[in-house]
Formats: sequence, structure tokens, C-alpha cells
Amino acid sequence: MPRRLQPLDRRTSRVALAAVAFGLGACGPRQAPLSAAPVGGVATSRPIGGPPAPVQGLGFPSLAVAWTPPMLTAGDPRALAEVLRRGEDLTLALGPRLAGGAWEQRGAGLVAALSPTTRVTGRRSAGLLEVVEPSPDLKLPRRAVGPTGRPHYTASLKLHAGWPKGQVLALDDAEVEVGAWESLPAVSVGSCEPAMQALAAGQEQALAQLGPFLDHADGLLAAMYRAELRAFVPGFLKELAVYAVARPREAFADEEQWAQHQCGLAYREQVERHAKCNAGGRCPDAPRLVLVGGVRIASVDASPDAGERCPALVGRDYGAELRRLGQSAAEAASAALSPEWTMLADRLGTLTEVHATLEDLCTPRRRRFASADLEEARQRLADLGGALASDVFEPAAGRWQIRDEPLYVPGLGPTREMARFEVVVTAINAGIVAGARALREFVLARSLCRPAQSAAPLALVLAEQQGAVAFFSFFYEEELFCGSLPPLGIDPAAAP
Repeated sequence: MPRRLQPLDRRTSRVALAAVAFGLGACGPRQAPLSAAPVGGVATSRPIGGPPAPVQGLGFPSLAVAWTPPMLTAGDPRALAEVLRRGEDLTLALGPRLAGGAWEQRGAGLVAALSPTTRVTGRRSAGLLEVVEPSPDLKLPRRAVGPTGRPHYTASLKLHAGWPKGQVLALDDAEVEVGAWESLPAVSVGSCEPAMQALAAGQEQALAQLGPFLDHADGLLAAMYRAELRAFVPGFLKELAVYAVARPREAFADEEQWAQHQCGLAYREQVERHAKCNAGGRCPDAPRLVLVGGVRIASVDASPDAGERCPALVGRDYGAELRRLGQSAAEAASAALSPEWTMLADRLGTLTEVHATLEDLCTPRRRRFASADLEEARQRLADLGGALASDVFEPAAGRWQIRDEPLYVPGLGPTREMARFEVVVTAINAGIVAGARALREFVLARSLCRPAQSAAPLALVLAEQQGAVAFFSFFYEEELFCGSLPPLGIDPAAAP
């Protein structure tokens, strides 16, 4: 199985840092933040603790590797070429849709590309069933994958008794059953495995390099978050004391009072979960650094939503209040992180954009590429690798922005984004994201000979001089005919 690069995420830090170590002891009653709206950027200018400042960039390997976006294939032109070379001349028989001078030129060009010594000495317009007798194998293909990794088909076919003997190449639209064709395992030419392996190796190496900083950041966030909880959670619990005991429906005069009680119970349960964290227990809701499209601070909130009506019924949205405490911790901790390490973490976080681009481009599709476009795509990826490994830190090119948005993090699931590190558009990190997206657009735009989604394959039969079927296969049209490109997998320079 190809090794797939997984999007990055961070675990809760193993380092338990006491709030007092950072001067974060409670200083008496405070009011919770009044708004969760984004505030101004937070400059990273007061680093507290953590590993020594980095002296070089991420030790990322070169991405100048050979890779090709996979192209779906239905047949094996090289196997066809081997059989074609047995004869010196042949008759070209083309089905009804393929009739005419243009397709005759294409057919002759195909023969010349596969077997330059074979001549097309005759041309006829004939459907496939005028050349061979009907067979279930024409509608229900039996496919296997040969030693070269290309498909081949097992079929029992006979030429019509009245068809003249001689080498004949018959090509027509296939009449396969759609369901039977679509159920066949996909086969493709080209692989992104070298690029994916390089990305995976770079991710592993960079994570090891960033590990001490990421653990320090998670510990700092947890310490500051506990300080916020110590300041506010006791007051929240006091306000919700009336909901400490669940009461039955009959204890309330109307539905609204009953709904208020249910909301209060839900809020109390949320706050009590955070009180356990405040008391020194496990703190799964503490904000942490995550590397998704950059570096962000996010918090997992496993508590169910109390309900849209609850803030009005209870008089306060305790879920939002708890999120604001996370924002406050994120604001304080982010300002205390090393700007150089933060830029490197953000740079590694852009790797998810590069991986997402490759994952999309490397989904096998029906398409072809010019050699020059493939080289351009490879060079663009190599440039992204150079940017990922850059020794230029640009510590002043980014600022933390406080957020309050849902964010899905692979490995963590749904989270709440508390802060995001935003870099200027001219920064290396921003260039990596933009370059990855531009690479995707380039490859998709340069894909040639993309057929309609419902386009059926072609069926091809090659009969030998003795009047027997020597070769049968299905082919996608574009793997045989695509402008000036040779048949898929055929190197013109290697042709005999």
C-alpha cells in the first residue's frame, strides 16, 4: 500500500507546567471577556522558556523527485505493438463513429507509432461485429493485470467466416454493459509515490525537530488556561448553584421554566467538566497548537451544545464564556512564544496544503499530459520543497489573530479555533500555500484529452494472416489518440 501523508495534528503536551511558574496566579475576582470577536494581532515579542532559538530551518528533504499524476488506462499499447510487429501490412477497419478521413489518419498514425515497419494497405468502414462474431466477452469484460501492470482481457472471439483473411486491425466503440465495466478495478499509469514518500519523510523529520517547541507551547497554553479557569469557574458554579440537582417536570409550572431548568443543567455539566481541569485533573479541553494549513490554537469541546434558547432562558451563555477563557489563554500564551519557532511551526503546517494538492492531483483520472507540462509540475513541487526547507525565519512577518470558529483537525475531530497565526502575503509560508494551490490549478488546467464522464471505451481486435484473432483489448480513446502525444506508455525514442 502506498504510504499516505496524514494531515498534521498535535497531542496534548506531556509537560505539566504550573501557572505560578509563569506568574499566572489568580489576582482576585475578574470579569470574563465581554466579546469573542477577533481582536487585533498579537505580536510574538515576549518568549517565555522553551527550547533555544533555532539556527536553521526545517530539515526538509528535496521534493525534486520523479512523479506523474496517475492516468486511467484500459489496455496495454505495448502488448498491441508486439503483435503488430509480426506482420508487414494490414487492413484498417473502423466502426461507424470512426469513419472518415480524420480517423483513418489517426488509425494509420497509431500503427506507425506502435510498429513503424507495418504498413496500412487497406481501409474499410466496418463495425466490430462485422469483423468478429458476437461474444459475451464483448459486453462482460474479463480483465486481469499483466506483469507490466497494464490490463489485459481474456476473450473467446472468432472472425466472421466471410471476412477476408489477412492482418486486420478493427477498432470500434465498445458495447460493454456499463455496470460490468464500472465494477472492474481501476488501473492507472503514473505514480505520485516518490513525492508522497518525500513529504512523509519531511513531516517526520520536521516534527522531531519541532517537538520540544510544540510540547512547550502546549504546556504553556494549558497553564494559562488553568489560570483562567481558576479565576472564573468558581463564580460560574456559584451562579449555577440553583441547577445543582435535577428536578422532575412536574416541579415546574410551565414549559418555559422546565426548558430553563434543562438548560441550566446542561450549562452546569459543561462548567463542572472544566472545574475538574481547574482542580488539576485531566484537561482535554485545554487549547493546543495544531498544524493545519499553518499553525493554529484550537480546543476540543466534547460538551454537547446546551441549545439555542439557553442563553436567553438562563441569562448567560456559559458555553461562550468558557470559549472566551480559551481565547484569553491563547492570546496570552501566543504572545509568549518564540517568533522564530512559531514561524517554523507555521511553515510545517503549510505541508497539509501541499499534501492536499498532491492527494487531489494524484487521484487517477482519464487524462494525458505533455512532457513539458509534467516537467513544469515537478519543478513547481521542487520549489515548494525548497521553501519548506528555507533557513529564512521572517519572525516579523506573522501575527496571531484571535478567532472563534469551528475547525476540523484530523486526529482530534471537531474543534474550536481560538487563534490563528496570520502571515503577510509576501512571506515564505504564504508563498507555500499559494504555490500549492497554483500547482493544483496548473495540473488540472494542463490535463489533455479529458473525455466526457460517460464516454465508453474502444474495443480493438487484431486478426492475423491466418484468419485468427491474435489480440483483443479495450482502450480508452485518449490512451491511443491524444493530439501529437504517443499512445500511453509508449516512448517514441525507444520505438524500433
